[in-house]
Amino acid sequence: MLNKALLPLALGLLMAATAASAQDQQPAPASENTAPAQNGSEHRGPPSAENVIARLDTDKDGVISKDEAAASERMADRFDTIDTDHDGKLTAAELTAFFATMHRPQQ
Repeated sequence: MLNKALLPLALGLLMAATAASAQDQQPAPASENTAPAQNGSEHRGPPSAENVIARLDTDKDGVISKDEAAASERMADRFDTIDTDHDGKLTAAELTAFFATMHRPQQ
């Protein structure tokens, strides 16, 4: 008789533990503007200007100088194209505009 009373309790505990375990194993959602992974996996959408500045802006003045851009071969190669006002600094607005043209869908 006691065994029949404990069975529903045991099943309930088992179901609760299984549900909690499944929630812990779900991957965290990826940001829409994640930077490319170092292992070569694809990223979603264009890079974030803020992420690029955070990575390359070594003097923390909020812009990327030509010297700072030299740390990234790709950024250094495109510096003059991205620097639309030709002031020798890449701003978040200039980077955002450039990234938008890079990832425009082909027609």
